[in-house]
Amino acid sequence: MDMPKQDGEHIFIEELDERYKVYYNYMTANKVEEILLQCGFIIEDKQIVQQNENASSYASGLMVYRCTI
Repeated sequence: MDMPKQDGEHIFIEELDERYKVYYNYMTANKVEEILLQCGFIIEDKQIVQQNENASSYASGLMVYRCTI
């Protein structure tokens, strides 16, 4: 998941053309962990990569989680 540049959830809209749009929802690490725990996952490991060249223009890095149920 992309890590937002600012705290909080953000929804970004990219217009592909006049008929189609893509909606992006970026969440903080705390929000992702809250959702994973609510769904019954056990977070075994997480890695936050701050400077990632593959991150979108809206994000500064990536969050990677290893979970079990």
